[in-house]
Amino acid sequence: PGGRDKIMLAKGNRVEPYWNLYPQHLKNKYVVRDVLAPMKIGELRKEDRLTNAEVLANEPNPYATDPVRHGDLRIINHTPCNAETNRDALSTYITPNDDFYVRNHGPVPVCVEGEPWHVSVAGDAFDARDIPGPKESVTVTIQCGGNRRGH
Repeated sequence: PGGRDKIMLAKGNRVEPYWNLYPQHLKNKYVVRDVLAPMKIGELRKEDRLTNAEVLANEPNPYATDPVRHGDLRIINHTPCNAETNRDALSTYITPNDDFYVRNHGPVPVCVEGEPWHVSVAGDAFDARDIPGPKESVTVTIQCGGNRRGH
């Protein structure tokens, strides 16, 4: 996940930067242990090990710039953010953006106001502000809108 650059965070170094980016995989430590067990090549001596807290104290938090979430969302996972709309917010057919469910698989990209960011459409790259065609707001529905986890 995340491409070569993200996987290479663990190349020849500590794996913590990689796991800090994808902490959702650490919720069940046995899954990670069982998947990685066949690739194990050794163990550090006890006196050479650092605690996770010691390692994390020296690593940048990849989620530090994530937006603050609306207080009414039901948070399933903080990093990456996975949150559901509270049923009380679903009193109309239109769900306000702040109440809409969130399913992230990594940190939210930082877009600096005034700086260009690019999008590729059918193989052509555009500054997102210059995408051809009319700008419109439309009301849409999303199938599997993220509110059936409890069913």
